[in-house]
Amino acid sequence: MLHNLLSFRKHKEKINLTDKLAKNHLMVENLLSEFTPIYYLESPSIKESEIEKELEHEYKPFFNFGNKQPYAYQYQVEIIKKILEGDDAFLITAYSHQDIIPIHNAIDYITGVQNQSALYILSDNDEAELVYNTLNQSHVKKRQKIELLLTPDVYKYENYIPEKFDILITTAQYAHWHIISAYEKWQHFLERLDTIFVPNLHNYRNTYGTHMYSVLRRLLRVAEIHKSIPQIISTSYPIHNPRQLYADLTARAPTVIEGPTSQYQTRHLYICGLQQNKHLIKNEETKTISNFIINLVDNKMKCLIVCSNFRDANILNKYFANLDKDSRKQCELFHIKNEKDINIFINKCNADVPVAGIVHSQQVEHYLNKKHLCLDAVLYYGYPDGYRPTDFVAPTSNSYTPIKIFICCSNPKDQFALRNPHYLLDNKNNRVSIHPENNIILTEQLKCAANEIPLSPSELTAFGAHALDIAEKLDKDKEFNFTGGKFYNSSELFNPGQIYLNQTGKDVIKLMHNNTQVDVMNAWYAMQVAYPGAIIRYEGKKYEVQSFDISEKTATIAEFDTLYTTQPKVTFSIIDEKLIEEDLVSGCKISLINTEIDCGLDGYYTISDVTQDYLNYFEIAMPRNNFSTSAVKINIPNLSISHPYIDCSRSTIHGFDHVMWITASFFAQCKPMDVASFWIREIHDSKEFSVIIFDNIPGGMGFAKLLYQQRKEWLRAAYRLLAICPCSKGCKNCIYSIYCPSANKELSKQGTLILLNHLLT
Repeated sequence: MLHNLLSFRKHKEKINLTDKLAKNHLMVENLLSEFTPIYYLESPSIKESEIEKELEHEYKPFFNFGNKQPYAYQYQVEIIKKILEGDDAFLITAYSHQDIIPIHNAIDYITGVQNQSALYILSDNDEAELVYNTLNQSHVKKRQKIELLLTPDVYKYENYIPEKFDILITTAQYAHWHIISAYEKWQHFLERLDTIFVPNLHNYRNTYGTHMYSVLRRLLRVAEIHKSIPQIISTSYPIHNPRQLYADLTARAPTVIEGPTSQYQTRHLYICGLQQNKHLIKNEETKTISNFIINLVDNKMKCLIVCSNFRDANILNKYFANLDKDSRKQCELFHIKNEKDINIFINKCNADVPVAGIVHSQQVEHYLNKKHLCLDAVLYYGYPDGYRPTDFVAPTSNSYTPIKIFICCSNPKDQFALRNPHYLLDNKNNRVSIHPENNIILTEQLKCAANEIPLSPSELTAFGAHALDIAEKLDKDKEFNFTGGKFYNSSELFNPGQIYLNQTGKDVIKLMHNNTQVDVMNAWYAMQVAYPGAIIRYEGKKYEVQSFDISEKTATIAEFDTLYTTQPKVTFSIIDEKLIEEDLVSGCKISLINTEIDCGLDGYYTISDVTQDYLNYFEIAMPRNNFSTSAVKINIPNLSISHPYIDCSRSTIHGFDHVMWITASFFAQCKPMDVASFWIREIHDSKEFSVIIFDNIPGGMGFAKLLYQQRKEWLRAAYRLLAICPCSKGCKNCIYSIYCPSANKELSKQGTLILLNHLLT
């Protein structure tokens, strides 16, 4: 810690910054008195692409622009301009509407200079309004060549017959629902389709990316029917494996254009946490952070506070709302929940008014990618618990990079990031993965493909090694009909609109509020979080689940303002397992297995928003659920026989289970709830246990494989988590978890430390 701080002070004088930023750096260093600053990072030299020169020389199928993320959209614009010089059609399948907004400059150029026409298909009203307002600022002649089609209801434009246009800008979800499945209507466009542009490749990860693997293959199939062979291009922010991700998605070898090395602006990051010897409870934590924010604004700074969840954003906002005018002084604060709030905050920033905005993590990319926004500081409050690696280097368009401060909360994962920042920021950890062999996702996508055009066995090879086996099983189950050497979808009721690309399959639960569908979630996940009495959050507000109808696949919710949240008590057990690979580490067998998990909800706790203490427990009856997945199984024999100093009691194994799960998401590169864990006694009344950490997504997402590959480093990380924390018996900073089904009872920190030390010896 001391070395990091000294290296910061030593190097600070060499940083080439504006006077304002230099003053802000000194001021921020003084304001960190209530925190423990741990880490300072300077970006290394990066690769700069000579994009225009390369494009003139030879067009390549894939572009990765090193670490120069703030200008990634500029490169996308240049690519679009170049490839649209001809008369061919062009499809942009954006990850979300957030990716569409920054492409306007290119579309403006295309429709105004090159006489191309464009069609936008948007399904989000706020985003559509922003697009429409942007288009209205263009020249009248340009506007006449742009059609804006709003689709808040996915079925509203099912019978829409498109007219002639050159550029289609939409999302992958709409392409999946209404373009590929209705390819006859899009004949004129598909006949001319030359290029498919997939911007921001790094977004296509896990479930969504696995769906996109098949969506692209379906899109290429219908294009081939119309005698076109489009190329697929993409750009990406800096991730560790862009080439591999591109190859996994497209089954094509990428070529990366990289130019000479050049020095780019320094990134300034502080990772800091509350002084842990105080063991602050939630309300004191909130006051400390709020005072820090007030000081920033009082020192004429403009800052953004990014919270990892709705709860933290709401608590901070309520604290500020209750402050008197004298306490708030000149602090202007906005709780940013929608497009209107964002625009107000942007106007304040551009007016050079000291201001702060609170936003939750789901809006981070949307917000930070806005143009013409000058910020002095960005505070990530409790962010590691909900982080995605690319969020930490989100682009800004101001003349300098704002100071970035990660404020870690009193929970184990945040504290681990605080003391081991390289796990959070190391480029090798910043990888993106998909799992095309997830049979649940692939099965539904093959149904779509066979519904569009009958599938031949030779075509199935393009969908992966298991596709033919799945098709034969569907034929055996009478869902497919193999006739004339091809598989036909025999279901008359099949509709691709049932399948959401961000869900595992078509088995989803609809969230209903005032008789209106507001969201969907996987049925297996809904049973764990949307049970009757559960408190869930949607768009910054709390809702109580009033009913859960499995037969109708709906959960009814109503607004509910309360000072507590709910946490389910979920129990797991293994039904079956198949060994893939295993290793022996200090007498403990670590295995990678395929397994079938039995999952059940026994009840739920209510937890105080303020103190994070458990308040009450309620039993509840919900049906159990079985699913196949992959897992890491750590078998711990009774080591106390040969090593008397090792305590292999229930409390030690329980603690071992906690720390392995807490650190798992760093190594699996996933959200904390994407993996789950439990422990079992192998033999009744013995001291031989097993801890199982598994992909908490039916079919698996490859997380367990990543964990197994890094098993020794994973064990070392778990040891560090406990060893550095100064507490003696365990606390909220190291071994406690709010997801614990037994409310953190029977936990032995010392026993867990001794066990981990033995495994690492």
